Amino acid sequence: MQGELEAWTPGRFGQFNTIDISNRYFTRRGDMNGEAPIQFSRAVDPENILTKALSNDFVHIQENVVEYYEAVEKDNRIK
Repeated sequence: MQGELEAWTPGRFGQFNTIDISNRYFTRRGDMNGEAPIQFSRAVDPENILTKALSNDFVHIQENVVEYYEAVEKDNRIK
């Protein structure tokens, strides 16, 4: 469902479980699919470290926006 966390399942390599990782902050310029580059939010990049890492090859687009969730306990239930 939109806005909800997805269940995690490990990848596989032969008989071994694996962890698939990627960089959510950048997209190759050639993979933009017509999207316009956007600035990093100050909450995500307050010291401009990610902004300084941008290059002619990599951009930050809306698809790269990382959302953060917080678990809140109310009435002995996690919401």
